Amino acid sequence: MFYSAHNMKSSNNSFNLTRKEIDILTSLAQGKSYKMAAEDCGVSINTVREHIRSIYRKMKVHSITEAILLALKHQLLQLPVLVYLIA
Repeated sequence: MFYSAHNMKSSNNSFNLTRKEIDILTSLAQGKSYKMAAEDCGVSINTVREHIRSIYRKMKVHSITEAILLALKHQLLQLPVLVYLIA
């Protein structure tokens, strides 16, 4: 089970990511493409790109993998995501 921002405690969100940013990060951590993440979140692919840029800036990372690993470390995402990263 993957958790989105709706399930996470705000105290874990030290990066001040929005619910939508965490939802997009969760979709990407599940191995979905930007297009699929956009469809899941009800936004355009360009909006997903803007959210990704915002995530990188807020988390001070340079790749989606870095963002996912840091989100896991700070408990913004749950461990089942790790299965995708190492599979």
